[in-house]
Order: sequence, then C-alpha cells, then structure tokens
Amino acid sequence: MNSTHENPQAEKLFALLAMLLSPLPEAWQTAFMSRVRMGYDVAANLAEGSDFAQADRAQMAGGNLVSTVLGIAVAVIVGVGVAIPVVNDVLADANITGLTATIVGFIPVMLGVLIFVATVGPIMGQ
Repeated sequence: MNSTHENPQAEKLFALLAMLLSPLPEAWQTAFMSRVRMGYDVAANLAEGSDFAQADRAQMAGGNLVSTVLGIAVAVIVGVGVAIPVVNDVLADANITGLTATIVGFIPVMLGVLIFVATVGPIMGQ
C-alpha cells in the first residue's frame, strides 16, 4: 500500500485538515482522519499502474477541454456583457472629478484585462 509519507504535500494537507478538525471530539477526529488517509491510499494505489486509470485520464482530458471552453465563454459573456457595462453606468452616475475620476476610470479597463487574462490562462495551460 502507498504511504502518504512519500508525499510531503499530502502530509501538509492532512496536518491542515487535522487543525481544522481540532474543535471536534478526539474520537471523531481520529475516525475522520483514518477515513481520509484510507481514501488517499486507495486512490493512490488505483492510479498507479492500471490501464483503466490511463483511459480515465484520457476521458477526463476531453471533458476538461469542453468544460474549459464553456467556462471561458461564460466568463467572457458575463464579464463583457454585464460587469463592464454595470461598472461604466455606476461610474457615470457617480459624482467623481479630478484625479479620483481619472483613477476610477481605469476600473473598466482593468476588468477587461482581468477577463483577457482569465481567458488566456486556461488556454495556455492546456
């Protein structure tokens, strides 16, 4: 069986989980942590060498691409179609002048840059 001692990141996550569970009674903490560790070990053993794991990864990669494209489309539609016009209307109705108006005027531009980066990031990660 695969030990989590081989994975320091898993040990850090288990330590964080134990800290989050600290308000619970000791018996509950022990039972929950043993279940989590057992699930981690089972998942690690299943993912190690089976052909089914590789087939599942290939299937998930195809689904991941579709969900990425859908997520990007929704983000662009909501960002460009809702967020930027709403911010522009609020800024137009606000009584702001001078340097403050100049600085606040960059908010829609920064929203556009944020949407662009959020769109390009997942594509570049593929």
